[in-house]
Amino acid sequence: TNNQLEGESEIYRQPFTRHALISTPDPSLLTLQDVFVNAKRKFGDKNCLASYNENKEYGIFNNRSFKTYNEVYSNAEALGSNILALNLAPKQNKHSHYNIGFVAIQSKNREEYQTIELACGLYGK
Repeated sequence: TNNQLEGESEIYRQPFTRHALISTPDPSLLTLQDVFVNAKRKFGDKNCLASYNENKEYGIFNNRSFKTYNEVYSNAEALGSNILALNLAPKQNKHSHYNIGFVAIQSKNREEYQTIELACGLYGK
């Protein structure tokens, strides 16, 4: 359904949420970053992100390893703070009145991609 207002871009929503967004189970969790930080708080030492190491000799993936929520958060926090400190995503005023920093990622679906995506979310406020 198109809920376009005059002078604004189109907004498309599922028909059953046409007039309002669905409420969340927890009103304090409004973004994916909120959800992750909350999960880290609750499950910090539990497994969060799995990686498979490729066995080069046989071309198969084995030796699955895990990082906990605390480890993933710590890595994302370190990466995000370094992106800011090194000015690798300088702010640009290209979208109306917003100053946005852009990070380009070209990667397979892997641990590092997930970490940088979380880092950008944590520091992209």
